[in-house]
Formats: sequence, structure tokens, C-alpha cells
Amino acid sequence: MAEVLLRLDNNNPLYTTYFTANEINTKFTNLRKVNLINRIKNDTLFFKSTSRRERDVEDSFSLDFFYTINPDKKNVVGLLKSEIKHKDYDWVINPNNDTANKVTFVLKDKDFLISPFTMVSNEQKIEFKGAMKGEDYKDFQATFDQVKLQSFLPPIDSLHLSGKINGAISLKEQNAKLEPKANVTVENFKINDFEQGFLALNINGKDSYENYDVSLVLENSISKSINAVGELDFSPERPVMDLSVGIEDYEIAAFSPLGKQVLSKLRGSVSGEFNAKGFIGNPDLNGALEFKDAGLTFPYLNIDMNLEGNTKIALKGQQFLLDGVILEDTKYQTKGNLSGYIAHQDFKLWVMDLGIRTDNLLVLDTEENEEVPYYGTGFLQGTAEITGATSNLDILVEGRTQPGTKFVIPLSDVKMIDNYKLIHFEKRVKEEKEEEKIMEDIKGLDLDIRLEVTKDAVAQVVIDKVSGSELTGSGTGNLAIEINTRGKFNMYGDFKVEKGKYNFKYANLPGISKPFIVQKGGTISWNGSLMMPS
Repeated sequence: MAEVLLRLDNNNPLYTTYFTANEINTKFTNLRKVNLINRIKNDTLFFKSTSRRERDVEDSFSLDFFYTINPDKKNVVGLLKSEIKHKDYDWVINPNNDTANKVTFVLKDKDFLISPFTMVSNEQKIEFKGAMKGEDYKDFQATFDQVKLQSFLPPIDSLHLSGKINGAISLKEQNAKLEPKANVTVENFKINDFEQGFLALNINGKDSYENYDVSLVLENSISKSINAVGELDFSPERPVMDLSVGIEDYEIAAFSPLGKQVLSKLRGSVSGEFNAKGFIGNPDLNGALEFKDAGLTFPYLNIDMNLEGNTKIALKGQQFLLDGVILEDTKYQTKGNLSGYIAHQDFKLWVMDLGIRTDNLLVLDTEENEEVPYYGTGFLQGTAEITGATSNLDILVEGRTQPGTKFVIPLSDVKMIDNYKLIHFEKRVKEEKEEEKIMEDIKGLDLDIRLEVTKDAVAQVVIDKVSGSELTGSGTGNLAIEINTRGKFNMYGDFKVEKGKYNFKYANLPGISKPFIVQKGGTISWNGSLMMPS
């Protein structure tokens, strides 16, 4: 509940009016800890106000302003030296503390004259001035000098923009002729700390506040990497665009953070031409792009892939169409063929329908980690289908293991029992917590693996990491692994031992060890839990 205090005292030498409120909420903004003091000097009212915006202690305001009537009987509202803190930047309004930063007006005549208002923050400077007379004349202008993009842009998930803006935005109207314009440049433009070059943007109103000609150029030291020309129309209920876009050798590495834990280390350059037409938030894109020296990493699988050669991607509507893209892992040079599409809605909801076919492709290359139930290197002959929204992907893998595959399951807290069962697997105390960690790491995945295990694959069970006891073998079988974000981590199927060795070492007596040969024909079966085979 808002707490409000109001005091009026014409005899007080410090203030005439004192007002305070713990919060004020409006349709424009919400303010907290609002204080306002008013005093009268001669024929002028002076005000001092302090407040914070919403609950963010980083945004604060300390404003000193005045109100009077000048000799021409016009109202005057002015700002004396004031301070605003926004996004860790300290801005000073009217740093000279003079009476020039003011608005002079006659309300009934709609006559306003805005003398230049100046805001500075170190080397950053913004000026605003303008005039309005009646219904037929307007002339407003804002100029920017070395203003940092990051000082006012709202945060964008996984996309950090920086650079210094210079230029002007103006709005003129006279005798029913409209001339809104924006001519700005951004020096040292960066995306996620990657240099982009020099950005120039020109927007000219077509005798309208709603319809604009647009020209955008992004150029680096080598070439114009992006060039866009066309039209923006805000007259419909859903604003539309019609832009012709050209791209030349544009480096894509800056957008790696968009992949988060799913994709990383994007690299390569892209060139091409396309048209963007339709609703500004979700335009149809039609054309083609060509990627050169492109690649990416799948962190969860620890696999780095190159897109072999120059890869062409067609743009159609909201779809990016891939046909016969060759994936090559950078470590072992195994290859797979990728086809399908990636689609979007409003550039927010991304959907995939991709297929991979391969005779031999690296699909896993992870190392030992206390927080994972398995690790190893896996090569696959078969197919993979990746479908659904990126926030909830379905992945179906079908195939057979290839030479070089090694799958390791590290265990702890096992005990030896009688002679008809060599090893008994006990449920580990930390198993549930580890599974929760795994689920968090692969959040958004529903993974279904149907695997034919061949004699080329090696399975290793580490019984006791301290002593070095381990069970190693190869064989054949059919396994199904199911993982999803609802906590499922199941394994089903049989593994028939072809050959193997159990290297027993006793941790309490160093030097005591005994290798056992595993007889051919034994079977290990899973019926759900990876950690509890039979």
C-alpha cells in the first residue's frame, strides 16, 4: 500500500511544499521513493525531486527545475543542473546550470519553443530542441555525439550490442508537408564483442509519419558486409517491410552465444542476396545464402563439425532449407549428410526438421567427468532425425556402432558376492542428484537411441577408479536408450559378450591384482536403469 505525506507551510524558509510517496505507478513508468520539495523565490517556483525507477536501485533521478512567467506573459518551465543514473551511466542535464534549458509555451495557442536541452555523460552528449506553433508547424531535432549503444538499449538475451552513435533524428511539418528523418552512424559497432565495422542508417519519411524509405550499410575494412535498401510502412495494424538485402563475407562468429548450451563456436562467413517482405516481426525471406569455411560445436557431445566446402542454404518464407550439406568432424574427419530445414516464427520460436545420414560419423567424444554416468567415443553408421522446437527437441538415432567406438561406465560402491554372481550393482546414494544434473544439462531434449552394437565397439565398466579395477569387453547386441526432460534416463536391451577381461585389483593391498578372462557367450541385460544391469 502506497504511503504518502504532504506538507504545506508558507512560513517555512526551506520549503513551501513537501511531498513524499513510497511509490507512484503510471502507464509510462513506476517510481519508488519519490520526494518533491517546492519553494518560492520572487515570482519563480523552484522544485527539487528525487526518485528511483521501479525496484531497480541502479536507475535514479535527481531533478531541479523551475516554473515562471516571462515578460511576454508566456509560461516557462526549465531544468537546472540535474542528474539521472541509468544502466550504470551517470547523466547530467544542463551541466552549465544556466536557465537556457527550458520550454516556453502558451498552452491555448499550442505554441511551444524548446531551447536546447543538453545531457552529458563523460564524452557522451545528447541535445534536444524544437518548436511547435498551432496544428501546422512542428520542428524537432535530437542530435547524438559519441553516445554508447549499451547506455540505453534494453538487454537482449545472448546478444550484446556496443558502439558509439553519432547523427541526428528530426521531425518537420509545415504547410501539411511532413519530413521525418533519421541519419545516424555507429562507430566501432560490435556484436558480443566481435568487431562489425561502421554502421550507417538513413530513414526518410515519404511525406508521412508512417511510411519510410530505408537504407542501411554495414562495412568493415574490406567491404560492405551488409547492404539493405527498401521501405518500412507503419500504417497497417501490423507494420510491414519490403527490403532488398545483400551480404558479402559477413562473419557469423558473433552469434555463437545464441546457441547457448546446444550450439557453440559458430564460425565462417556468409554471402548472398534475399528479399525480406511482410510483417516486420516475421517477414518472408526469399533468396539464398552461401556459407564459406563454416563450422560449429555441439558442447554436450564434445564434437566440432565443419560444413565441408561452400554450403548453400535457400531461404523460403520462414524456412532455411538445407539439402545435401556435408558435415565433417574436425578430429577424425568422419562425415555425414545433412538435409531438412530450420524454421522460425517471429525470430523467437525456432523449429527444426533435420535428417543426417552417414556411413561413419563421430557422434560422441566426451571425457571422464564426475557428474556424468558415461563417457567415451562413438562412431555411427545410420541415421538421425532432429525435429521440433529448439526448446523441446525430439532426436531419434538409429544405426550401428563402427570401429573406434568405446563406451565407458564409471561405477562406485559395488561389492563382490558369491561365486554365481561376480558383481552386484548397488544403487548409488548420489544417483538421483546426478540424474537431475544430467537432465538440467540436456534440458529441451527428448532423445531416443536405437543402437545395434557390433564387435568393433568396446565397452568398459570402471569398478574402482582408485585401485584400477575394471571390466573391458566387446560383443554384439541391440540397445535402446531413452532420455527426456521429465527425468527419464532408461536403457533397454541385451549385450552378448564376445570377449573380455576383468582386471581385479585390491585397493587395500597395493600390488595384489588378478586378471580374469570373461568367457564368450555371457549376456548383460538392461531393463530400465543404466546402473542396474543383470
